[in-house]
Amino acid sequence: MIYQFFAKHIKQLLAVMVILFFNFPVMANDDLFFSEMHIEVNIPYANNSNVRNLAISKAEKLAFEKISKKLLAPNDFNQIIKSSDINYEYLVESIEFVDEKISSETYSGSFNVYFSPFKVREFYDSRSLIYSEVSSKYIIAYIAF
Repeated sequence: MIYQFFAKHIKQLLAVMVILFFNFPVMANDDLFFSEMHIEVNIPYANNSNVRNLAISKAEKLAFEKISKKLLAPNDFNQIIKSSDINYEYLVESIEFVDEKISSETYSGSFNVYFSPFKVREFYDSRSLIYSEVSSKYIIAYIAF
């Protein structure tokens, strides 16, 4: 009988501890708006020692166009596509090589490109472009068994 009494209260105590310790706010990652994953780049390879840098530049441009398509109004996006004076390297925070293959004819690579949110916002503001970011409020998630 004493065993059943303690077993019942131990289960309740464990349930309360689980609720307290696994109660955490859940929020969307705002930096996901400023990154693009798996940017595929294919460049003809003619024994050019600079082929990797050319691929990185192309990946930066493609990734910036993709995030701009998500963040900008359509008219502003079309304005960005036509612009040729953008320093993509300045806007990029980091690049991750996912995969790369070099053959005698082509270089192909897959990159994850992460932009600096501050620099991208600054760039859009300097050109008076209208952009929008979706942010979420904290949501408290309770885990129940």
